Amino acid sequence: MSANLALQLVNREQNLAIVREAVLGFAAALALDALATDDLDTAVLEACKNVVWHAYDGTEGPLELELHALEDAVQAVVRDRGIGIRPHIGEHREHHTGIGLPLIHVRARRVSYTNLSSGGTELRIGFELEGVRALEPLDAAHEPGQLAGWGGGEDGRIWLALSPHALAGAVLPRTLRALWRVAELPAGGSEVLAPLSEALVRAGAAGGLALSAQGVEGALVIRALGIDERGQRELRDWIEAGRGEAEPRDRGELELRLRARE
Repeated sequence: MSANLALQLVNREQNLAIVREAVLGFAAALALDALATDDLDTAVLEACKNVVWHAYDGTEGPLELELHALEDAVQAVVRDRGIGIRPHIGEHREHHTGIGLPLIHVRARRVSYTNLSSGGTELRIGFELEGVRALEPLDAAHEPGQLAGWGGGEDGRIWLALSPHALAGAVLPRTLRALWRVAELPAGGSEVLAPLSEALVRAGAAGGLALSAQGVEGALVIRALGIDERGQRELRDWIEAGRGEAEPRDRGELELRLRARE
């Protein structure tokens, strides 16, 4: 089952701010009420905190999040590639463990754990939310496993894939603003991030938008992944208006470098 939102980042505590903004943008796009938004936000954040604090035994590794908008339901998937969660922690009798899992059980309708054969744990969290409508998921070409350049261990980089356009428009500005703050980039980024997000959404294909982003040397470096010639032209037009720099990459990638306005 393909996701509507796929996010991968390093399991650093400060990156939880990026996760939260992605979740809140997702909830806003679905028009979830305050209670449903709080349940989704709390459960996902607790699962991600577990990855940050426990999955890699004090070292760094990938934290992966997927969000799926289904008919009258939302499913969140949180995955690590580390030492995983001990199998018995998922059982209700083990709620004394004190690492946030009991709170997930309280907030969600269904919770399941899978220890991955390659190492790590996949945690699936299901919510029954009447009125939610299924959204068009990422197409095969924009699924993380199919995108050249997705993932890896680059310092501070996040990878984000979104579908459909309406979801991308709600999630992307919030996520990039959070990354700007986490990367401690110069003040003034918010006024340039909104139009950049709009340009990226326009450049995305019908089946999804995928990118990586990283704060480097006072700038936000965004690499648009798997975009066609039309999308590349869209982004170059935006850059040529004096808003940043662009550099073509391999395999349908275009790298954008954005600095705060002085």
